[in-house]
Formats: sequence, structure tokens, C-alpha cells
Amino acid sequence: MLRGIRYGRPCMQTYLYGYIALVKPKVIVTLIDNSLPFYFINHRFPKATTIAIQNGRRDNFGRKPNTGFLDLLQIDHGWGKPTISHYCMFGEAEISLLRKYIRANFIATGNLQNNSYPQKPLTPRARPKISFVSSHPNLSHDLSLTAYSQETCTYLGSSAIPYGNYFGIESRAAAIIASIAGKQNCDFQIVAKRPASTPQEKEFFDHEMQSVSYEFLVNDDQGSSYQVLTDSDMVVSVDSTIAYEMFGRGKRCLFVSARAESIGIGQIEFNKFASPLNMPSFGPFWSNTTSGVDFEPLFNFALHATNDEWNEATESISSQLVYFDEGNTRIRSLFTSLGLAR
Repeated sequence: MLRGIRYGRPCMQTYLYGYIALVKPKVIVTLIDNSLPFYFINHRFPKATTIAIQNGRRDNFGRKPNTGFLDLLQIDHGWGKPTISHYCMFGEAEISLLRKYIRANFIATGNLQNNSYPQKPLTPRARPKISFVSSHPNLSHDLSLTAYSQETCTYLGSSAIPYGNYFGIESRAAAIIASIAGKQNCDFQIVAKRPASTPQEKEFFDHEMQSVSYEFLVNDDQGSSYQVLTDSDMVVSVDSTIAYEMFGRGKRCLFVSARAESIGIGQIEFNKFASPLNMPSFGPFWSNTTSGVDFEPLFNFALHATNDEWNEATESISSQLVYFDEGNTRIRSLFTSLGLAR
């Protein structure tokens, strides 16, 4: 902590600099790739090799006004352009976006954890299994708070966005697709984002789906969602990172990408399907709105299209969003070139 004082007022960034000055590492790696201080390490320590590994799809929401990741990257911090040695990202689409703001050697590696799960054939079953991926917030610190609350959840620029506006689309989308799944003799399950310590998540979905039969899978094991989703016949999501990871693997997916509509700010681009790619508002397996949309044809295409039809509709999109590199061969190759692995 005392070493950090030489770099300025006490804060996380100066503590980081003090620690690096003490340890003198040759390579510094982060899995928190939207942490701004990391992008100024090389300005202080140019001999260190810095590697960021993307852990989630990037947007521009912030916990405080004007603190979205892209907002912070554009502020003049007095060091010039944010810089790191290597940035391992999901795919070429977000590389094209962040190359405008960050100087780095960008590599499309896919998601580190997703790549660790090998492709496997589906378990034989009588009824198709449809999985909805929840993005429910962590509210275990305050059991009186719910995702329907009008308390501020996040900010877009200076605009405060309540929990209910941001997350309301989750339960509505789940109810829409669960109803279709029931009519088509499919099993429907919700893959929770949170462990049992956040009971509000199940209550949140129960509130909207009172007349719909479904299974709720609590997320008490970090890897359980991957195991469930890779063995699902179809994955449904609003804009969950792990759903896009499944999409990159070739999994049949349906996207109800209507969060911007739910928030009430229609010009939000990064919540629309396949952002930052510029895609139509409606397609064979996605929609950026729920208003006046019949989701049954989208459901039918995602579940029943032939493999040739599905591949033709998705291949040019999915590989750009989240590249699937089974076994993490690209990250291994980078680490081998740096003398960190064999």
C-alpha cells in the first residue's frame, strides 16, 4: 500500500501499480477484461506482457452515471490510448468494436470456460428439452429487493434504469416460449443465474408463469449451466453471454432480444441481437421486439429446421460472435509462445 502512494492518491489503481513494482512480474493476466486500470499498466510498466481474457459480452451500462466500459475507455486519462499486449476475445465482431478504443494484439479465442467443455451428442429422449437462460441479478445481499423493483439497477450514460425495466423482459420472454413449448409437447426448464441464496430468482419467474409448467434449475455449481445447456435441444435467451456461447458451438438457439424495448430506450444497440453486428430487427430465430410478434415460427425454425437450413442461417453470424475453440488451442498457443506453457 505504501509503495502505491508514489503513483498518486490511494485507490485500486495505485495499489495495483505498487504491487507490480514490488513483484516485478513478466506476465500479467486478467479475466476481468472490463476493469479499466488494467489498460494503463503498460504505460507504467512497458516491459510487462499484459493479457486480458474476455469473460462476458461487452455493453455500455455502468454502476454510476457515465461509467459504462466504452464511456471510460474514451475519457482522456492523460496516458494516451488504453494499451495491453494481448486481448483474447470471443470473436471478430467485438474485436472490431474494441479496436477503436484499445491498442492490443487481438485474438479471437472464444470463451475460456466454454471451450473447456467438449462437444457431445444429445442424450436420447422422447420429448425435446428447451432451456431458457436467466440473467437475474445477484440480490442475495437484500432479500427484500426483487427484479421487479423500481430502484436503480444500472445507468446508461446519465439515465437511471430500474431493475424492473431492465429485467422485466426475462420473465415475459420465458413465459412466451414456455407456452409454445407446452403446446408442442416439449419439456421447458429455466437455467438459473444464481444459487439458492437468491430465492427471488425463482419467485421472479413464478410470478409470470403461474399457468405454465416448467422446471427451475438453481445454479449452485459454476459449471452446471454448461452441462445442462450443451445437452438441450434448444436454448432460449434475451442476451445472455452463455447463450451466445452455445450459439457459437452450433447449438439451436432462439433470441428474444427485446431488452432495449423493455428499458424504453429503443436506440440501445448493444442489447439487440448479435450486437455489435448490424442485423435486422427480426430474423428466422430472433426478434428485437415482442410487440405484435408471433414467436411460434421462430420456435419452429430453431427446433425443426434441417441441419443444412440451420447452418445456412447461422454460420456467417455465430462464428463472428463467439468462436468455439474446443480445448482452447488458441490461448494455449499464445501462452506457449510466451514460454508459459508447452
